[in-house]
Amino acid sequence: CLPEVWNSTEDGNTSWLNDSQWKILKALPTLLVIAEAQLRILFSEHSKIDFTGIEQSALLALRDNEQPTDLALQLDYRIQHILVDEFQDVSVSQYDLLEKLTEGWSDNDGRTLFLVGDPMQSIYRFREAEVGKFLSTFSNQQIGQVALESLTLGVNFRSQQGLVSWVNDAFEKILPQQEDIANSAVKYSSVLAADDSGAGQVVIHPLFQDDINGSAYDTHQEEANQIVHTIKQVQDETHDKDLHKSIAILVRSRPQLEAIISHLKQAEIRFQAVDIERLSHRAAIQDCLALTRALLHPADRVAWLSILRAPWCGLTLADLDVLAGKQQRIPIWSCMNDELRMKKLSKDGQQRLLQLREVLNKAMANRRRKSLRRMVEMVWMEIGGPATLEDESDLENVQTYFDVLQQEEESSDLKTLTKLEKAVEGLYAAADVQSLTDSKVNGASDGMNVQIMTIHKAKGLEFDIVILPGLGRGGKAEEKRLLLWQEQQRDDGSNDLLLAPIKETGVEDDKLYRYLEMLEKAKLKNEQGRLLYVAATRAREQLHLFGATRVSKEKNEISPPKKNTLLAKLWPVVETNYQWVYTSGHGDVVKDTNEPAEVENHFRRHMGTWKRPRPPRNVNWQQNEAPAAETSDNDIEFEWATETIRHVGIVVHRCIQLMAEDQSKNNQAWDRAQIHHKRAWFRQALTREGVGEEESHWASQQIEEGLSNMIKDERGQWLLSAEHQQQHNEYALSGVYQEKVISIKIDRTFVDKDGTRWIIDYKTSRHEGEDVDAFLNQQQERYKEQLEKYGALMKDYGDQPIKLGLYFPLLQGWREWEYQE
Repeated sequence: CLPEVWNSTEDGNTSWLNDSQWKILKALPTLLVIAEAQLRILFSEHSKIDFTGIEQSALLALRDNEQPTDLALQLDYRIQHILVDEFQDVSVSQYDLLEKLTEGWSDNDGRTLFLVGDPMQSIYRFREAEVGKFLSTFSNQQIGQVALESLTLGVNFRSQQGLVSWVNDAFEKILPQQEDIANSAVKYSSVLAADDSGAGQVVIHPLFQDDINGSAYDTHQEEANQIVHTIKQVQDETHDKDLHKSIAILVRSRPQLEAIISHLKQAEIRFQAVDIERLSHRAAIQDCLALTRALLHPADRVAWLSILRAPWCGLTLADLDVLAGKQQRIPIWSCMNDELRMKKLSKDGQQRLLQLREVLNKAMANRRRKSLRRMVEMVWMEIGGPATLEDESDLENVQTYFDVLQQEEESSDLKTLTKLEKAVEGLYAAADVQSLTDSKVNGASDGMNVQIMTIHKAKGLEFDIVILPGLGRGGKAEEKRLLLWQEQQRDDGSNDLLLAPIKETGVEDDKLYRYLEMLEKAKLKNEQGRLLYVAATRAREQLHLFGATRVSKEKNEISPPKKNTLLAKLWPVVETNYQWVYTSGHGDVVKDTNEPAEVENHFRRHMGTWKRPRPPRNVNWQQNEAPAAETSDNDIEFEWATETIRHVGIVVHRCIQLMAEDQSKNNQAWDRAQIHHKRAWFRQALTREGVGEEESHWASQQIEEGLSNMIKDERGQWLLSAEHQQQHNEYALSGVYQEKVISIKIDRTFVDKDGTRWIIDYKTSRHEGEDVDAFLNQQQERYKEQLEKYGALMKDYGDQPIKLGLYFPLLQGWREWEYQE
């Protein structure tokens, strides 16, 4: 669109441009087109592309010189229905793509377009989301040539009535009073609560910081203390009632969590942090990076000192000083091989250094003969790297590091590790699950988990209790962008494009740049209110708001919060609460303690006598030819059956899996009517399995009978219950059984309320005779070895007692027994 904008501007009135702006505007179209072409060449050379490139390619594939392409005509013929979810976060280019896909559609041609979205939840401005596109589409009830019917949902099925009422009252004041497409301003739409119990609670926790003697550090520590107290209070209340409440701590940005995570660990509160910590910030990854640098560059002094200090060696500072403190120009590796220096170390230091040196001698001799990934991983394993990890998530983190190392090594020459470090910096550590060694001793329940994530990550999720800390803390300051641009929509639906580059050094910003900057700030300010709305509406039962503002001791009054904070958005709603707490003396003013923060000195390292454990014994790995004559578990079940009965069993297993998943995930149990209506689907599934038309009717009846029997059978209902913990369906496992590697698939497994692990296998056997019990006993003997094998593999996944069960849906039959090792 740049050439068109350029042409229209060149012929138009340009009096509003000064000479400098005019020169830039004249150069930009050519410059940007060339830059885009160079980028495409670069992508082609590296066989890579970004999302924007994919988007642009799709747009070009659908239209050429303002005419539909052959692909567009073909898709127009094939596409009948389009559903777009989260439409409030559509970008300009995505909107153009949707217009091109629906170009040529007409009324009554049988095609449908369904757009779903909530403009109050548009929070992805940093990904070029334009909520104005949603607003204009909803207002005009049209996209391109496709007429739309607007529907508004006005009932909240998530939150309790008290929460819904508070959100209605609060966000009428927080969000703009009028919609404004140009500024991405979205007006609040009130809703009704499906729950009419009156329950639901919003708790405001005011924090005050002395404007003279107060410090941000002490305020953050006090806030973390109060959050820990709130969580413990909730956990105590729910534990007494044997309830499992989900708790979420949602933050605007990750730095706000430092004090909170520290206090949670000190209080031994279990939590899971999702995409919070950078991979490069984990100690295990820093140690691996140091090991990589040392093996790649023997003269890298910092890297070698790091691996000597790392937990797998753990030399004391005194020993490090003796070894290399006075020899700044001699490589550390040379110092490590100097026997005279070695003898000056402590006995413990000598032992540690000898163990590390023995491994590194082999590695240094083979440095250029193996891939860097293999070399680093081998050394890390040999020196006991896995034994130094803090938790299981770190093992996943280290494996991610090795994978990235291999990718970077294969794609470029790693003479320096700048690219590797940058790649690692862009990744997040695996979900960090902090828990006590024995949670049962401390009364922690598996269901009592605290989730920590950003507000953006929480979008679409819900929790019983939501805690919003750091509302008084500002976000990251916006940096000056190289180029600003805005598309402004005209009344006729066409767009104007405004462009302004960053100023030269020492030159004032021009008016156009300041104008576009002002527009962007207005959009971001409006999005802040929507971000707060998304956070508040994640709660089902309780919402806790924590935010600090300054107190002027001289004036003895509360200062309004900083403008770029979420608390500033909330201020019209919570100001009276803050005033009351402060004037009544119920809130403490946080002052600087003037005491240095205690630094925990945790020097983690191996015992000096540590030895690498011996690897497990070898197992007999079956050759490909050997299993050919063997019988699989599925073959055991169907060896007597016809092909049709075999396929009936396959479809029944698949349907029971769907029934269990619907009940556990959506709390929706199947009924007779649903099963009956799925008869056509049963026939389709049977046809895909190869069942002919003549047998399909009888086979679908068998499936319907088996599923109907299960849902009306008390045992069948218990098997599908969503109340069980650690549920898995069609659970695939591999392991060693009787010195052979085997793979199995368990139909269903779960832990019941008594803490017993159940392993269930469904059997679609039929029996036409009278003595059903004798038949079921015979079947139990037939499949006993199969289920005992399942139990042997599952016993390594927990210390719960294990029971094995066979369920026969066509007979409503059941057999169970305890697994004995």
